[in-house]
Order: sequence, then structure tokens, then C-alpha cells
Amino acid sequence: MLLNSRYVLLKFMKNVYADSFLDGNIYMNTLHYFWNEYKMLAPLAMKKACMKAHTSSAPEEILIPIESEMPECQEDILEGAIGEASIKDEGLKKHLLSDMIIRSSGYQYCNVACFMKLKYEVKGNHIHYDPPYMDGFGGSVVIIDDERELLRRIDSSVKKLGYKYLCGEVEYKNPKLDGKLSEISERHHLLLQSDEEVEIMSLRPGEMRDCFTKAKKYAHQQEWRIALYRGVQDTRAYMLKAGSLRGIAHCVRADELVDELDNMFLKGRIAPGLAGYHGNVSRQEMRELFHELGGHKAKFFMIAG
Repeated sequence: MLLNSRYVLLKFMKNVYADSFLDGNIYMNTLHYFWNEYKMLAPLAMKKACMKAHTSSAPEEILIPIESEMPECQEDILEGAIGEASIKDEGLKKHLLSDMIIRSSGYQYCNVACFMKLKYEVKGNHIHYDPPYMDGFGGSVVIIDDERELLRRIDSSVKKLGYKYLCGEVEYKNPKLDGKLSEISERHHLLLQSDEEVEIMSLRPGEMRDCFTKAKKYAHQQEWRIALYRGVQDTRAYMLKAGSLRGIAHCVRADELVDELDNMFLKGRIAPGLAGYHGNVSRQEMRELFHELGGHKAKFFMIAG
């Protein structure tokens, strides 16, 4: 594990999107996309249509398969989770692998663009880093050559639009059960989610988290992200236009990445990254903006196993 703050930003993507990104089109899905509620909502819609067509059938007689819309490497149950709350029911606890996980409804409108923050360390004349493994994210990799200029262009574009943004690294955490780390990653499990929204504060979340928190099983992704607040209740993806990035970034094939990085280190073409979070809003301010956008409502879920 590399502990210092030296890093280079990488963006893995499918080959067909690389040119568009280098032209400055930064594609930003919402966290609603990563919640992958499609696999629950689509079967329910299919079942409703089937019941309408077959009125003589009882609901329990109609079985619809549940399929995932996205690869497991992107589906994270902790996206938009703002905290956890203990469960009082001792009988229920016997079947659970987690406390009650609270997800802010407002975060479904948060647009994000995801990069890899590849950390490295310098020991004398040697550079050490772990070769990135990002299977499933595409065959092209954009290397950000000038992070400071990337941030300047993002800042300029976002301010012209009157939006709020924040850039920085993602923190990785495991769900807890009674204050202790859960064994969720070691056991088969089932997600139990509430149907109705409730007031966030009525759930009394403990440690407050935000859109820079993900499940620890994804820690190898070393994610750095841009989070965007547009002030609209829209779960569709958004394209942030930052102007051409061709002078501050370049693209290679994923299977050429290690050779390219080694060459860049050898020629001194990689500068240390910028520490901390950058944007026109703080993490706390952004969290409050999204809570307000979602009417201070939340859904909660638990993990049974």
C-alpha cells in the first residue's frame, strides 16, 4: 500500500469515447445510475404488465427474473449513503450483516465523473507503483498530464453555468454492525430496502458521509472524482464541456499503460498531484445542498445474510 500523496490521474473508458473526452466532453452519470435500481424497478413493471394481461393469476404465481443492468465493478450499494444507524430489534439483528444504511434521496441527482488516482512513491532513483487492474472499464486510458490545468478548466466551465462542484479522492468504508466492521464481503447476502422515504434526521445517522464514500471492496479502484451539483431533480447523465483537453492529457491503450507510465517517469513527465479537495463548495456545504434538493428525505436498507 502506497501511503504518500504522489499520484497521476487516469481515466479508463471504452475506445469509442476517448476522442470525445479529449475534446473536453466530460460525461457524468448520476449516483442514481450506480444505485442500479433498474434491476428492481424493471421486474416490478414487467410483473404489473403481466398481471394486467393475466387477470386470473395471483401475484405470487408470476415470477420475473432479476437482472443487473451494469457490471459488478460499478454497482456500489454505498453510493450516496450518508451514514448508518443502529437497529434496536434483537430478533432482527440475528439475520443481519449491517446496521441500517441511510441513503440521501437528494444524492440521486449528483453527477459524477470518475478517475483513478494511481499513487506512486519515489525511493532514490526508483519509482514504485502497483500496476492498475481495471478490468471491465474499457480498453483506453486517458492520462492527465496537467491536473492543475484540468481543475482550472473545470472551475471556469462550472462557474459560467452557476453550478457547484467538488473534486477529490474517494474514501472506502465497510458497513458496520453494532459499531463493528461487517462481514458482508465474506458471506452471501441479500439487500432489504425500504419502499417509502422518511426524514433523514428521524433515522439519526451517526457519522455523516457524502458522495465521496464507497464500499471498501472497490478500494483497488483508487477513485478520484468530480461531483457536480446542478440544483435540478434530474437523474439523467450530464455532459460537462470543459474545452479541448488535448494539450493537458493523452490517450493510450490499456495494455500499453504500464510501458507508457514507465517512460513518462523516466523522462520526468509526471508531476506530483494536488492534495485535498478542490471546488467552489465545501464537502459539508455540498452535502447540505443535496439533502435540500431531495427534500431532506432518505431511504434506508439493511443487508441480511
